[in-house]
Amino acid sequence: MDFVVDSLVDPAHVPFVHNRFFRQKRVAKPKEKEFTRLPLGFRTVSEHTQLPNTFVFRIFGAGAKEATTSVDFFLPGIHLETLQVGQRFGSIMLIATPLTSEITRLDITVGWNFLQWSAPFSKVLVRLTARTTLGQDRAILELQEQGNRQTSTMNVGLEMDTLAVWYRRLKKYYLNQQAGLSNLEHPVPERTTLRWVT
Repeated sequence: MDFVVDSLVDPAHVPFVHNRFFRQKRVAKPKEKEFTRLPLGFRTVSEHTQLPNTFVFRIFGAGAKEATTSVDFFLPGIHLETLQVGQRFGSIMLIATPLTSEITRLDITVGWNFLQWSAPFSKVLVRLTARTTLGQDRAILELQEQGNRQTSTMNVGLEMDTLAVWYRRLKKYYLNQQAGLSNLEHPVPERTTLRWVT
């Protein structure tokens, strides 16, 4: 479960794991985003975001250059991302559900309010893209699991790892709340800026 959530909250993996779908690794550049605290999660909202030149965003943007995006993460493992370009709106929700201590199910829901005239084609394209990108994530997660068998600790010391650290601290915070502990300090700052390359 933790590895799946690491993937859900890792903003830096997109151009490297999903090259040409959502970002291109050859044009990866430094990025800066402001995050705010949610009761059991965190959020980032970006206005005037430059759309990458990839096939997904060429279809979505229809020639537009800028978008408004928001990305939320909530415990136990819910990632909700929305994108708006003019009147066009799209969203994707990924939900990680542990089935056993070793197996986690990942469900994906995608919605959009455009290309209604090509609904059958759009649905096939979205399913194919989702299946491909989830397969790419799965390959990385399996490698991560193999690496974890070799060592008992994970290296999460870079600024781009901050969201994975917050996730682990949020889990502990929630469990302490449920145990009735008082005077708990929320592990996510009210507002902070993070930087990474994507």
